[in-house]
Amino acid sequence: MKKIVALILAVLICIGLLAGCNSGEAAPRNSRIITDGAGRQVEVPEKVESIVCVGVGALRYTCYMGAAGLVVGVEDHETKQGIDRLYNYVNHEKFKDLPITGTNGVPYAEEIIAVAPQVIVMSKSANADADDLQAQTGTPVVVIP
Repeated sequence: MKKIVALILAVLICIGLLAGCNSGEAAPRNSRIITDGAGRQVEVPEKVESIVCVGVGALRYTCYMGAAGLVVGVEDHETKQGIDRLYNYVNHEKFKDLPITGTNGVPYAEEIIAVAPQVIVMSKSANADADDLQAQTGTPVVVIP
C-alpha cells in the first residue's frame, strides 16, 4: 500500500512539474513555483523542455509520465538495455547514447552542467542533497518520493 501511495505522489509531482502547476506564490511569468516531494519550494520553468534524472525511480517515473524525450543525460546503468527495467527496455534507443550524468544516485555535477537541463528530477533515495546539487549546478532540483 505504501508503494502505491508513493507512486501516486510521484506521479502527481511529475504532473505538476511537467504541466507547470502553480502553488500560488509569485514567480516570473516564464516560471512557476512548485512544492516537491521533500516539501521544498522550487522555481521551475513554465514549460520544461530538458531534464536529467538522478537516483532510483526518477527516470522510471519520468518515462511513465511520457517525458522520456525530455531527458538529456542519464545515469551510467541506463545506457545498457535491461528487460528487468521495462521503461529502459522500451526507451533504450533514446538513452543508449546520452551523456552519463551520474551513477547509482550519485550525480556528476560537472556533467549535468555540460548537458544544461532546465530541471533535475531527483529521487528521495539519491545519494545527494537537493539543495547542494541545485547550488552546484545552478539548476532547479525537484525531489520525488
